[in-house]
Amino acid sequence: MDTLPSGILYDTYFLRKRVKMNDTPNDYKSLYNQFRQDLKGQPLEMYYDEDELIMVFDQASDYNDCHTQLNVLMLGYKLYPGSEALAVRQGFFLLNNQQINTTIFDYFMLCNSNRQGLMWEILRLKANAHDPATVAEELSQLVEQYDFNEDEEIIQFANLIDLALCDDWLAQHYNEFIDKCKYKDTAISECMRVLRINYIDIAIQLGEELTKIDPFNHDSWTKLAEVNRDANRIDDGLAAIEYAKALAPDDYMQQFVEAQLLATQNPGSREAIQLLKNVIKAAPGMIEAKFALSDLYACIGRRDLAIQIWEDELENPETGFAAEYRIKSLQEPNPDFIITENCQTEDDLENTLRQLNDENQQETPLANISLMEVFDKQHGLYKLAGDYIKLLYENNMLDELIDFMERERPGNSPELRFEASSLPIYAATLLRVGRYDDAEKVAKEYIVNAAKLCTTTQLRITFAGVKIALNYITDRALEGNYDRNRDPISESLS
Repeated sequence: MDTLPSGILYDTYFLRKRVKMNDTPNDYKSLYNQFRQDLKGQPLEMYYDEDELIMVFDQASDYNDCHTQLNVLMLGYKLYPGSEALAVRQGFFLLNNQQINTTIFDYFMLCNSNRQGLMWEILRLKANAHDPATVAEELSQLVEQYDFNEDEEIIQFANLIDLALCDDWLAQHYNEFIDKCKYKDTAISECMRVLRINYIDIAIQLGEELTKIDPFNHDSWTKLAEVNRDANRIDDGLAAIEYAKALAPDDYMQQFVEAQLLATQNPGSREAIQLLKNVIKAAPGMIEAKFALSDLYACIGRRDLAIQIWEDELENPETGFAAEYRIKSLQEPNPDFIITENCQTEDDLENTLRQLNDENQQETPLANISLMEVFDKQHGLYKLAGDYIKLLYENNMLDELIDFMERERPGNSPELRFEASSLPIYAATLLRVGRYDDAEKVAKEYIVNAAKLCTTTQLRITFAGVKIALNYITDRALEGNYDRNRDPISESLS
């Protein structure tokens, strides 16, 4: 069994397998696992080829495993001090990690201002991706100027598009981009990942193309199943899964997607429950499978089994917050929970909220915060936490919002760090209560680290005004005088 860091948020697109069509499928994973095993000895006494260190770093990047990345960079500095490939990866590492002071990254970029090449150009753009229109022009120039000959170049370019909210550009230029890429399978997969939110039809079209390019790779069929799932084309998704099962019947990611499809078709599906059990047995750290399984248990009335799943996670610092939240919701459901159990989509939820508001004769959703706490069938805790924060903000419960954010972010809540809409609201709240330095810091942090916050595609918030709002908040924070009763987010967009 592959050994993975605990608390990983799984997504088939996020955990890219980095398998080229002619490579041994587990080269990257096995080397990554071996490196992590070697770290238990004398890490700086190890010897790895430069290419091997790059492979380990890139795989660790997919897993968001900063510890391994840092050890690769330290060993690489000792063995290969002049390595261009490791140097630029150091830049991405510094840029993507919130714990590192931005001054360190700025100094690193200053020291490497003369470096040339595609990866350095992507890194510079990523560090200053504030205006989608400007970035779009730069993207076209990069595609025209460079060939994309490495997996990591393709992946970082796609991450840049994601960060800069330039999926509109990609929807128009994906063919030109793919044509410039040596590894078509990686390029198509990355385009699918970026386009699946706002351009699902193109994502499905690309998924079908991927299965033609690499028909004997089960991951190609799993990705096609996923985008069909996103489009609610359940029969097409299950048909793609049948091809994936024929090629790799025991692959747990394929089983996870099949379980999601079956659960969408029938929320009480026993087959989906068994598949999710298999997934958790194969990958015990896969928190998304535990979310899904607890939901299905609740649907069939087995709250005791749903609670048992989360009791095992209470002592895990990576998942303890989510576990405590889920257990509380399952043990103490409010009277609205029976209505909530019938909510299968966001439209169902909106209708339920509207109905309850009418019954309560209230204009605000304050009475339904408890309903939001138990509704997570479609979106999980990510959606739950985000909506809870929005409800607090909309009802001017600013002190409660700050208490919630400071209690749960970032220590025990990896989920909240991935809720992309939380930080802009948090920054606006800090501004309104007069904590100007903190507001400026959070606003800048969001801009710098947006790529990391939005890596899980389902959670990516795609509204073009977010950076305008954050820049507005930063400007008002620098002025140091703002009325608590004003709303900087609305003002910035007016």
